Amino acid sequence: MLAKNQNKLFLFLLIFHWVVLWASINTAPSYLGFIFDINRMFTFSNLIESTKIARSLLPLISTFFLIILLFLMLFKKKIKVHKIHFLFLIFFLCQLLGLYFNEDKFFCDPKIIRQFVINENLNLYDNAKYLKTCYLHLSYLPLFSIGTISLFVICDYLNIKILLKYFFWIEFFFLLI
Repeated sequence: MLAKNQNKLFLFLLIFHWVVLWASINTAPSYLGFIFDINRMFTFSNLIESTKIARSLLPLISTFFLIILLFLMLFKKKIKVHKIHFLFLIFFLCQLLGLYFNEDKFFCDPKIIRQFVINENLNLYDNAKYLKTCYLHLSYLPLFSIGTISLFVICDYLNIKILLKYFFWIEFFFLLI
């Protein structure tokens, strides 16, 4: 009984991740970082703005949980990762490292952040604390891809073939919208 409920929980989490990933199309975290977005989302001053911020943050949170789950499964259950999944993980990890160590494009340009603050009419009294978190704005796409590869590795390990049919219909629905 516990294994059946655990599989239902995994199915729900995996489908939830796939839905929020597709729902996050055409959104991005702000230049000021994760903490700023969370604070701004929970002010509820504007429902549309809170929804847009939630569309960009929910896939990130879900991605982090999936990556942690994958690492737990890799170390505790000693699952095997197919070569193609491993190659994609290495590829996207190299993209993250390349973005981080790229000297031509400085991630946290104070001029860009100052302009963003002026354009959004924000009243920030401490720009320095946001300078450390703005890496997320440029690295969220490789993080999403690592989360998606984690999703497929977990689906492959749990041997859930029926989920692929749901994935197809979910992405078909979001492409038609």
